[in-house]
Amino acid sequence: MENAISHSDILFPSFLKNQRVYNLAEAYWRRFFHRLFDPKGVPFQEFYNKHFANGQKEYDANPIFDAYFPLQHKLVRIIQFFPEPDDLSLSGWIDHFPAAELDESQQPDPVDISRKNDPIPELVLSLAMTKKAVGQVEELLRRWVLEDIGEREVKGYLDELSERAC
Repeated sequence: MENAISHSDILFPSFLKNQRVYNLAEAYWRRFFHRLFDPKGVPFQEFYNKHFANGQKEYDANPIFDAYFPLQHKLVRIIQFFPEPDDLSLSGWIDHFPAAELDESQQPDPVDISRKNDPIPELVLSLAMTKKAVGQVEELLRRWVLEDIGEREVKGYLDELSERAC
């Protein structure tokens, strides 16, 4: 089976059981985003609060990493999971985050200030972290952020990945 995932394919396999490994996986994503976007001069910042009200960090990997891109007024959320052997390693969808419903202090700060209250298109990627999936994420992020493609193009790319996996 082409889409079968072996244990040796998975990066950071114990991330859900070991907080140290979880933090390493999270740092991997942070470096990944900086490596991809810093050389292109594309700023981003983390968007979601990943802490409980008492300040304790959440370790549920939803999201393990996220980024808001103020130039594009777009979000990316990476959800990482541990797969079953025949799981697809990457799936995704577009959601819309209702920026206007946020408290003023939490609202995004887009470069085009007229978009401040616009819903934020959010690319949600759910994946088992394998080298193959990371490569697919990189390609999709290049398209979504750097080429600023729209929802229809993202859906087409995700459909193509799904068809290749079957």
